Amino acid sequence: MVELSDKTIEVAYEILRFIEKRKHSPSVVEVAKAVGMQRSSVYPHLSRLSEVGIISWLAGEVRTLQVNKPDFVKGEHAARVKRIREDYIYG
Repeated sequence: MVELSDKTIEVAYEILRFIEKRKHSPSVVEVAKAVGMQRSSVYPHLSRLSEVGIISWLAGEVRTLQVNKPDFVKGEHAARVKRIREDYIYG
C-alpha cells in the first residue's frame, strides 16, 4: 500500500488500542506517552497517517483521533512485531 515507518504504525496501533479499550479517542499527549515520545514528535506521524487516510483527526481539537483502517493497522503492526522478534531471535 504505502511506506510507513515502524514508529508511525506504532502510533496508529496505540490510537486503535486506546479506542478499543476506553471507547473514546486518546489525546495527543496520551498517544505520545504510549509510544514513548514527546508530544511535538508525534505530530509528524499523525500528519502522515492522516495524509494516507489511515487516521482522521482535527488538529487543535480534543480527542478527535479516529482510525479509518483498523484491519490494516492491526495487520501491519503484527507483521512488524513478528519481524522484530525474528530478527532478535535469529539475528
